[in-house]
Amino acid sequence: MYSFCTFFFSAQSHNFHYIYGCYESDDVRVDVVVDDDVVAYADFNKKEIVWVLPHLPQPAKDIQKMAYELAKASTAHCHSVLGKAKNADPGGEASVMNTLFCVANHFYPPTINFTWTKNGVELTEGVANLRYRHNRDGTFHMISTLLFTPKPGDYYICTVEHQAAQVPISKSWGRIITL
Repeated sequence: MYSFCTFFFSAQSHNFHYIYGCYESDDVRVDVVVDDDVVAYADFNKKEIVWVLPHLPQPAKDIQKMAYELAKASTAHCHSVLGKAKNADPGGEASVMNTLFCVANHFYPPTINFTWTKNGVELTEGVANLRYRHNRDGTFHMISTLLFTPKPGDYYICTVEHQAAQVPISKSWGRIITL
């Protein structure tokens, strides 16, 4: 979940947002990000935002209490969402269009191959490979999607091949029947 806003610390504008992650262990991590760099995180034991920068402009210090209150609210939202997720049907609804996402991250060079299969048969219909994107460290990431209508018993596999990987990497969804 992201929340975006823009602050003006000088004549230059900066992109400010916070990111929170919800984990099945009931842990919640909240990071404050400015211009794609993590500048602070919520420390729920100390009940404060911890800045990772040595010097902060006054406007950043002024939002510290508000940022921690926002982080606390994020924990309540995480627990609510996780509670619902634990009771949710784990599969896609049959006969309703769904989308699977397959993400490859931190690879170089940018040439990569995604293959989707349904019940062991390669698919081309419903497959969309988004353009690769640059990471800050010089590597790349890319997303492939599969638009499909699930049926009971179907299983889907996304396989990623890249020259840096010794073997293809696969992720599966659905029921895989072994004989």
